[in-house]
Amino acid sequence: YHGRAAKQVSEFAEKELKPLLVDMHARGIEMQELEGYLWARHAAERNTQVAKINPGMPDGGSGLTNQEAADILSGQAVTKDGRTIQLRTAKMSAYQSLANRVRSITNGTLDLLVAEGLETQQTVDAWKAAYKNYIPLMRDMEADDNFLGAFGLGTGQGFSVKGSSSKRAMGSDRSVTDILANVAMQRERAITRAEKNRVAMAVYGLA
Repeated sequence: YHGRAAKQVSEFAEKELKPLLVDMHARGIEMQELEGYLWARHAAERNTQVAKINPGMPDGGSGLTNQEAADILSGQAVTKDGRTIQLRTAKMSAYQSLANRVRSITNGTLDLLVAEGLETQQTVDAWKAAYKNYIPLMRDMEADDNFLGAFGLGTGQGFSVKGSSSKRAMGSDRSVTDILANVAMQRERAITRAEKNRVAMAVYGLA
């Protein structure tokens, strides 16, 4: 289990994550710039989904309102929780190209969940239909003492993989953090759950 999981995480870092970072450097794009673009690009569709299940948050469930997201994508400066996000209009095509790489990573994570029997194809197809530009929107959890206790790390306790690989987004107006790090962590969690499931199935087969 440990060897297989470590090998897959290493291959992911080398073949998917590192090329993204190299491409960012070659294009002269800082991480905070790309994360601002990814957040703004995903905001409207996330706001729409949050509004459907949380009437108390008709706009801004992604942490950005639709107007703020539009302003960012047009190159205007938007300040959230003391952090100013401003994209360079001359770099918009570069942001788009890098965002496509990120989308390939997130789609690869979803496909892994299906291939390993952790989610159904129908569920994953529904996610992809709802979120064309999905990225994980994790908040600054230092402000939430119950985060780890309430949600855990998403890999299951011990070798248990019961439960869904996702949690329903209820929305928050807090600023998001570490988008690219969380994209990578989602893949690592998927790999860990998949390999735990292999162990569980092997034990079941032995029994």
